[in-house]
Amino acid sequence: MSDNPYQAPVVEDISALAVPSAGLEVIRVAHIKHEASIRAVGYLYLIGALMNVFFLVVLLAGNETLAARENASTYWPLAGAFVTLAIICFTAGIGLRRLRPWSKIPAAVIAAISFVYAPIGTLIGICILYLIFCTKGRMVLSPAYADIVVQTPHIRGRSPVWIWIILLVLVLIIFSGAFPIWVMAAVG
Repeated sequence: MSDNPYQAPVVEDISALAVPSAGLEVIRVAHIKHEASIRAVGYLYLIGALMNVFFLVVLLAGNETLAARENASTYWPLAGAFVTLAIICFTAGIGLRRLRPWSKIPAAVIAAISFVYAPIGTLIGICILYLIFCTKGRMVLSPAYADIVVQTPHIRGRSPVWIWIILLVLVLIIFSGAFPIWVMAAVG
């Protein structure tokens, strides 16, 4: 440093920081399919949140005289469960879509709850837990990877085929005759 008070300040060259390095691109490309799968699970959790809100509306709207019924006390815990599940699913879905590290906890809770719905729910729950907690999943949901995503916005992933298959199955279930029967059996 010079003792000259009139000397122009020295500025570091920051243009090298703005250009992503090849190493970051290699890491991102190596993890892009796993990133897309985790984001797809976020979509599934957001759909799950919407379905829980739908179940809540069906439960409450289908029972206009809920307070007058003799078994009304059984509906309120069920309504509370739907609200709680909707909040957890929404939180996990948003967190996974944004690749936030804290989203592993609510996503794991929902995946563990899905074990009750054997065998398909158990299989899906195991797959989701694997996606989140395997080596690539821990990397994708880490703060270091979030920095890599910010520095490599030109690299984009595509949603895997299995997310579209699950979405199609959910839509078919919802619009089939089985879904209203299943909801009415749960409510009434």
